[in-house]
Amino acid sequence: MKKGRFNIMKLNEQRKVYKINSGFLKKSKWNLTLPLETALREYPEFVVSLNDSQLLRWIDELNGIQDANSQIADIKTQIQSEKKKAVTTKTKRKIKDLYKQLNALKFKKDYVCVVMDSVKDYDRCNQGFKINGIQYRRLMGTNGGIKNSTIIYINAALYDEIKKRIDNGRDLNKELVPAKLEAYQALVASGSMPIPQPEGVIVVNDCITHFKDNVILISDEKEGEPELTHIDNYDIEHNNSDGFGLMLPSYSAKVNKYLTGVDAPISGMNTRYAFEKGMLYTFNYIEFAEQKAGTYEIIDVWGDKRDVRKAEVILTASMLKLWDSYKNWEDYYENCKLNHYEFATPKITPRTLENVRTTSYQYLQSYDFTDAELKELVKPTIDEINDILGADYRKSILYMAGCSLNENNIQYMADDFVKALCINPLMINDPFVKDSIYRNIEKKIENAKKGTIKINGNYAMIGGDAYALAESMFNMPVKGLLKAGEVYHKYWIDNGDTEIVCFRSPMTCHNNIRKMKLNNSSEAAYWFRYINTALIYNAFDTACEAMNGSDFDGDTNFCTNHPLLLAKTKNSKTIICLQKKAGKKVPTETDLIESNKIAFNDEIGNITNRVTTMFDVQAGFSPDSPEYKELEYRIMCGQHFQQCSIDRCKGIISKPMPEYWYKLRKDGEYTDLQKAIVASHKPYFFKYVYPEKKKEQENYVANSNLNTLINYGCNIEEMQEQTETSAEMKKHLDFYNMLMPLGTNACTVNKIAWIFEDEYDGFKPSISNDFNYSILKSGVKYSTQQFKAISNIYEAYKSRISEFMAKAKKEKLEKDNVDIEKQFLLDEFIEMCDCVCPDSRVLCDIVLDLCYKSKNKKSFAWNVAGEQIIKNLLEKNDNTMVIPVKDATGEILFNGERYTMKEIKTN
Repeated sequence: MKKGRFNIMKLNEQRKVYKINSGFLKKSKWNLTLPLETALREYPEFVVSLNDSQLLRWIDELNGIQDANSQIADIKTQIQSEKKKAVTTKTKRKIKDLYKQLNALKFKKDYVCVVMDSVKDYDRCNQGFKINGIQYRRLMGTNGGIKNSTIIYINAALYDEIKKRIDNGRDLNKELVPAKLEAYQALVASGSMPIPQPEGVIVVNDCITHFKDNVILISDEKEGEPELTHIDNYDIEHNNSDGFGLMLPSYSAKVNKYLTGVDAPISGMNTRYAFEKGMLYTFNYIEFAEQKAGTYEIIDVWGDKRDVRKAEVILTASMLKLWDSYKNWEDYYENCKLNHYEFATPKITPRTLENVRTTSYQYLQSYDFTDAELKELVKPTIDEINDILGADYRKSILYMAGCSLNENNIQYMADDFVKALCINPLMINDPFVKDSIYRNIEKKIENAKKGTIKINGNYAMIGGDAYALAESMFNMPVKGLLKAGEVYHKYWIDNGDTEIVCFRSPMTCHNNIRKMKLNNSSEAAYWFRYINTALIYNAFDTACEAMNGSDFDGDTNFCTNHPLLLAKTKNSKTIICLQKKAGKKVPTETDLIESNKIAFNDEIGNITNRVTTMFDVQAGFSPDSPEYKELEYRIMCGQHFQQCSIDRCKGIISKPMPEYWYKLRKDGEYTDLQKAIVASHKPYFFKYVYPEKKKEQENYVANSNLNTLINYGCNIEEMQEQTETSAEMKKHLDFYNMLMPLGTNACTVNKIAWIFEDEYDGFKPSISNDFNYSILKSGVKYSTQQFKAISNIYEAYKSRISEFMAKAKKEKLEKDNVDIEKQFLLDEFIEMCDCVCPDSRVLCDIVLDLCYKSKNKKSFAWNVAGEQIIKNLLEKNDNTMVIPVKDATGEILFNGERYTMKEIKTN
């Protein structure tokens, strides 16, 4: 199902905080006055959305706010109730007041994120600054934030108590790596939702296995380029439980019921507690004790005897980061209670996995496909696009809402145009609906040009062999249920498969891909019977090490049974990157700040792009050439430089990728080979990844064609097609190719881009406005004054959106941030509309007339009145919806499966 169209999780409202550039604070002389109302109106990009977290819940508590989620939900309910009442001055005033309460509850003035424009600004910020009269003090940098030079500051008045709670009574004299301590502390700021406290927890040592494997070792200890060595029978120490533990089925079901209302165990969940992060997978270790171990007694990580019958949860040492900063479990747990930590989860495993997902270009770039194989690979994507272009409303529903609609999940469907199509097929003629579908298709085509194509596959959270962990914690020989080369993945086993290919981002080379055999033994099915939607790795091979050092604290893998990928995956040797270790000390605030500075401006994205560029360059040489082989070496070294960049966040200084691998200086001395293989021009398909590259490429081609036409009487393509060209023309073509902004070698993803260009370039759908939108209306009267008031709000909204988009383009804001800020703007204007016109039926008809009688964007009407539009459509259709459901004999063929339209009555 499409993300965002369904929501079945327990309510966990997002919060709003300021995220401001240090330069903006500097302009205000570090004493900024910016009320929320002004920020929303003039600087909406400064107001960002955050998921609830332990840190935000502490701030609420210290401010006397109890259960903010429930309060927010209650205020929203009151607003909806007021909107149903007769429109009076009193009603309008009440709604306006409720919105003020809602914003005040969501906005956390004590918490601010500052994006550092310079290290000098960072030093100044740490001296303290004020916003709206509140003095702020540095609290921490999170892993994700530091990469983007962003640091969290909090109200200085709350700092001492918050810092005390974060430290949680740990041994403050223990030596630690400063950057790691910062990362462990920052767990309190990660999004999470409180769940029932487990009745009893045991912390055990990790399950460590040893074996040998043939690997590629990369080291940069020597001067110059990294040294790459092939080593057979290399000793591997593998942590089978790196980041995961176990929970009993009874506790798993308790959590699931609390979060979703379903009284059944889940496969697993991600967890947060004091200095704790990882996955818990459902495994009956009490049954294991009785049937396999012959004892209930185990030894915990502190050396104390524990009875597994008295614990609903087993944590591992790799999950509880600072376990050795406490005397025992009781010491740790008492401090957690004292400092008001809540056992919480950021996410749980899904109830079901999808059948089809899209690939990433990183997954495909290392494969060598023939043209025929590439056409086979992209065919499902092309077929789906062509199906939707056929204007069959049923296939449009399947495309937009996903292929798993049924009477149980339809109630969670968003009140948007897709739901409208399920109610009334005539909605396929609505210009807004058509435009929305075509825009989505255009986006899909654009994404396909950068390797985002549809194949049978899904993403699953990963874990180690839980049976092997149970053996380890009961001090039994670790044999596990899965052999080297095997995984357990119930989805694919039930599908009848014997092998799957697994991917994990970010990746650089083919060595990062693994083809794994599926273990379908009855014993594995029994002991892993609760783990239905996760991927379980064995304890005796280097598959996780191959995937850029994947662990089990919440990582996901993309898995597929695609026959072409199965046939083409080589299972190349695992790359082991020898990494340096950061020194430990008793960290001070200064140490933490210095570790932040080292990690600012993360290079992982740039390194990954350079490696992708090398694939483009490599495609211009034959596999047996020195250039090809040198690029193969550099591509493999890309994993090493990725991990070096990650190490920066841990305070480790490592060598960067040699500059001459991706850039040549005019004053430098280079060999012919170095010049020939420099990865300086991003591959052609990157024009669909970076819009500015697309414009640069198109301008270059247009200008070159004009110049060529003037000087030679033909364009570039015509010149290239000529059988005989003069020396001058050949030189002209050589310069044209050499100066091309993007690389145009026939690498795999470039070839995919060209297939979709040939298929769809020039496509422009025609959208008619001949649609009777009265079927959407409530059929109520409204005054001219009401229409004028809403019209004025809409004009202001258009102006603000236009200004913001211009600013976003100028400042190159990331798409996710742009979407969030646009939603903030929309929320603000919906609030204004509700205050002016509380009657949702009247407001619905006003915005419909405002948008459908003119060329105004109809999305505004749906955003403001979507819920009422759906109510109106249902009332006129006897509260009936018709949805496509899977049926082997159905008359609708879509994505290789058949469906039948099924009528469903709604409440």
